[in-house]
Amino acid sequence: METPASDPLLSHAQLSRRGVITLAGAGVALGALGDDAVAVPADAVPADAAQAAPSSLGASEAAVVPRLLNGARYPIGMWWPPHPFATNDERYAEMAEAGFTFAIGGNYLNDQWITRWALAAAERAGLDFVPVDPDLGTLTHSFDAGVPDDRPFVLSDEEVVEGVRQALGRYPGQAFAGINLYDEPSPPKFATLAKYVAAVQALAPEALPYINLFPSNDIAYVRGFVETVRPPFVSFDRYPLLLGGDDQGWWDNLQIVRTVGLEAGIPYWVFIQSIKYANHRMPTAAELSWQIGIALAYGYKGIQYFTYWTPDPARGEAFEPALITVDGKRTDLWHAAKKINPMLQAAGTRILPLTSHAVSVTGVDAPPAGLPVFEADEWIVDATGAPVVIGAFAAAGDASSRTLIIANYSHAGEARATLTFGQDVTRVEFEESPGQRPPRVVGNPADIRLPAGGFTVVTLTRG
Repeated sequence: METPASDPLLSHAQLSRRGVITLAGAGVALGALGDDAVAVPADAVPADAAQAAPSSLGASEAAVVPRLLNGARYPIGMWWPPHPFATNDERYAEMAEAGFTFAIGGNYLNDQWITRWALAAAERAGLDFVPVDPDLGTLTHSFDAGVPDDRPFVLSDEEVVEGVRQALGRYPGQAFAGINLYDEPSPPKFATLAKYVAAVQALAPEALPYINLFPSNDIAYVRGFVETVRPPFVSFDRYPLLLGGDDQGWWDNLQIVRTVGLEAGIPYWVFIQSIKYANHRMPTAAELSWQIGIALAYGYKGIQYFTYWTPDPARGEAFEPALITVDGKRTDLWHAAKKINPMLQAAGTRILPLTSHAVSVTGVDAPPAGLPVFEADEWIVDATGAPVVIGAFAAAGDASSRTLIIANYSHAGEARATLTFGQDVTRVEFEESPGQRPPRVVGNPADIRLPAGGFTVVTLTRG
């Protein structure tokens, strides 16, 4: 994928993300502003979006947290859901069975009628849904806002509000959880997206104004996005499982987005790789779990799969079966996700209300950039054995407890490590399989044994 320095809409390097979504109708519905545009009156906007939008949109201040960020359940999403002919109750129940909580539109769900059908199926399955609206995609991709109006194709604040109002009015129902505004924007689009985020937050404060960022090791890119757009969350994609080994820049990208998210006080999300495609290998079940465990240790509060359904091979990029094949068959990765996602839900729910205080790795003298070397503190005074990644979390003002996510640094072999806790730590609870077995009290020091790619939750109490 390209770095944010340039922004060709359909370059070959970007087909795995923006190219596929664009070709599916998210950004090139060229007639969207013509006679066929759907006029939606203000009272057609969903009931929870009844607030009037400001006539002039500046930096947004959302009074209500979007539902996907409200902490009710850990967001486990997927991109590339079932195509229109497989958009039915059986397929959406299958998604829920595998532990997913929401889906992002795509895979030819590129008009309001099939998307409404998907929303209804999602609602019956207890899932949330984030539509990709082709008309709104045209506005965000082909026009600008919040820039000098002497430039061509610049929309006024009122036109931005009206475009968002019409899009919101096309998607009724309880499953509607947000709207996809842009995938992988470059910095010149930030001012425009700030206007659209503000409009969504004003008109539908419970809806997530969804934007996903490029992979990038430039913190200025991520920080510039958050400072300019002022989104309620930040998300990015980067797929570390390459044909020739692992992408070592992935760790630094995780740390950069974590840093900016903590600076802004907003949740940060990540995509994980669940498919083989150009220059990327097919993940094993252990590698799927490894990506999840490491992301949890960094404090990521939403995880999304790329992809769920396998993109049509005619799209290029040599896509091979993901969780569901092109013709609708479950793969081994679907069964792996069904096993891993309940543990992700349990561990993720534990950290949703907490703040990430630190992330580090034990037993590695020269870890990749973005992964600090473990340093002893009053909570963990020593760590020996195989390398593990430790994420430490606490609630604001809580000096009596810490929650740890401990993940195997390796996706290829078992890790056995021993952690010694501070003398003030009076209780150590260990969850070997989060959500599968009740926690058990262990001694100090504590022996940690993790399968390849495994992760666990440890709770420390002192006093």
